[in-house]
Amino acid sequence: MGYVRENVSSGNFAIHCPEYNCSQPISGENVERLLGKQEFERYLYFKEKNEKELNPENKFCSVPDCGEVLATKGGALACGRCGKEYCEVCVHGRHEGNCDAALKLAL
Repeated sequence: MGYVRENVSSGNFAIHCPEYNCSQPISGENVERLLGKQEFERYLYFKEKNEKELNPENKFCSVPDCGEVLATKGGALACGRCGKEYCEVCVHGRHEGNCDAALKLAL
């Protein structure tokens, strides 16, 4: 159990069998069993957050305390958590027309 907790605490979400010369991943069910429900839910939250942050394709909401991954919605990017919309090209607030002109107006 200490092995799993230690890996989770250090941000290692790909936990493998601790036996010598064994590289089999430990299943989510076993991680849950070893951590307990509350710790496992926290583990899943940070694992998903880590996977999102490591994906170079992802763009994130700039609203303070949001930071959700943006999804494509009708020619724009939108935050599924707070609803803010962004331009798909410049990733600033949604606008009409040329990105350079919109940015000059915003500044």
